[in-house]
Amino acid sequence: TVSTGGYITGGGHSILSAKFGLAADQVVEMEVVTPKGELLILNECQNTDLFWAMRGGGGSTFSIMTSVTMKTHPSPTMSSIVLVIATPSNSSTAAQTFDVVAYVLSQYPSLGDQGVTGYSFIFSSFPNPSDGGASQLSGMLVTFSMVDEEDPAVLAGLWKPITDHVSKTWPGFFAVTLDQASHGSQYDWFLKNNDTSTAGDDQIIGSWLLSRSALTDDPSAVKEAFEGFTEGVVSTAYLVSGRGVANAHPAGGSNSVLPAWRKAYVHATCGVNLLPQNKTSLGEAYDTITRRVEALRKLAPDMGAYMNEVR
Repeated sequence: TVSTGGYITGGGHSILSAKFGLAADQVVEMEVVTPKGELLILNECQNTDLFWAMRGGGGSTFSIMTSVTMKTHPSPTMSSIVLVIATPSNSSTAAQTFDVVAYVLSQYPSLGDQGVTGYSFIFSSFPNPSDGGASQLSGMLVTFSMVDEEDPAVLAGLWKPITDHVSKTWPGFFAVTLDQASHGSQYDWFLKNNDTSTAGDDQIIGSWLLSRSALTDDPSAVKEAFEGFTEGVVSTAYLVSGRGVANAHPAGGSNSVLPAWRKAYVHATCGVNLLPQNKTSLGEAYDTITRRVEALRKLAPDMGAYMNEVR
């Protein structure tokens, strides 16, 4: 479960972080209780070392946060689009899925620089939404947005050259727009897009941050890395960093957020389910997640993992 304390102290990404920076970058002051039982006020003028450490160094580490004061921003208008870029899983073209994935991911830094942000899911096989799941597809489901741009046609226009290139270069792959929408505020966007699924399962999560060079320098390496990271199941590539995080101005000039965030565009995750209270299943899950994350570690050895979503 993610709540204010862990979210902020670990860094905290969102659909708005690509514009405004991470949650930790918004903190102006904290009130904490230390392991010695001291009640302290942390800001850029007092207890500065602990103030620096608490903004990105992780929850349940240095102190217990009891109160936080944060910067606020006017709620922006937004637009959103949901796309499927895929091919039938039982087709011969399914073997090219990760060539397509590598190309699409190589476009993320450019999209991010134009104000696009959002979430993509990479599947070896997933139910086809066009036929109610009667068939299976291989490819990507993307749900992306633009902040301060209410017309979804602008967002669709940025995606069109990408999907056209996919269809032309890899015949058999197609792009279908499942939804386009305008949102008068971020809260309107949230009401339509928040996760309403039930919470509570046993899972180990792994993650890795990816820079522009990691995503664009070597398409073959990106293909190989995401094949290993997905490992026949599912992985994610969240476009939630970029200029907003790179150019953030946290109070006091800096904080303890992992420096890799400042040059990242994509935060990629994968997960492995396990049997509850089963040490054998837990060990197997750890081995699997370590192996999968290693594929991205090899692609971008100068980056790192997100504190709140890491093996």
